[in-house]
Amino acid sequence: MRNRRAPEPFRVEDSFAYLIYRNARLLRYHFMHFTAGLELEISQEQFFILNKLGENPGQSQTELGDDILADRPNITRMIATMEANGWLRRKLDPSDARRFQVTLTRKGALIQQRIRDAIVEERERLSAGLTEQEISDLRRILAKMELNVMALIDSDPSEST
Repeated sequence: MRNRRAPEPFRVEDSFAYLIYRNARLLRYHFMHFTAGLELEISQEQFFILNKLGENPGQSQTELGDDILADRPNITRMIATMEANGWLRRKLDPSDARRFQVTLTRKGALIQQRIRDAIVEERERLSAGLTEQEISDLRRILAKMELNVMALIDSDPSEST
């Protein structure tokens, strides 16, 4: 007879999902305080949208929401708020009247650049004590986990056993 060890009790605090969730919440909290120090009131998601538009102007609301996994009502609300703040503008897509093309205003571009400039130094503070290899490994591991999760979401539940 084999001597079998009892399974370790499950501790949520040891799970990847919990650790990633906790870090994401802490980073969100830090971002709010970081941008408040720049005298800006902006969420991470709003900054992601500004940044995406700075890199690729004229995206649709759907395209902007896809990358940050925002649902349609939420992305519509965020974009409406950002438009009211004067950070971006929406116009009907000339090739598809069901779509809006979203672009940065001058004010939005200035906010995006101001945060990007400040983030470089802040990113160094956040990654203090990590080697370049550890940062690279973390990016690689998180990207692989994202692919695994997306594959599970996209898979047909009747095929998994």
